[in-house]
Amino acid sequence: MVKELLSNINKKIEECEENIKKNERWESQKTKNYGPNGELLEVKQTTLLVGAEEYRHQLASLLKQKMELTGDDVNDKTYAGDSSAIRGFGNAHAITGLGSGLGTSSDKNTNDCAQS
Repeated sequence: MVKELLSNINKKIEECEENIKKNERWESQKTKNYGPNGELLEVKQTTLLVGAEEYRHQLASLLKQKMELTGDDVNDKTYAGDSSAIRGFGNAHAITGLGSGLGTSSDKNTNDCAQS
């Protein structure tokens, strides 16, 4: 029974990974920062990993299920119990629930990103 469950989860993991390869892409965005008088201070160009957020979420869920069945614990073995120490690019941390992103802006003068 457990062997069948693991086999099924492994197949779904492979499908998710294939879908991620097919759909995930880097997207450039420009962020404009304005001064207190409305003058343009700078334009920052960033790139985000997009297009496979749903598959990333499914993959994270499947990996957690697999770990529960096998008795593994990612926090104890990989991140010493503190997943907030993980830092990564893009917004994958929001999808997987692990760690935080790099370069998040708390600047109050930042407008919404515009596609470039």
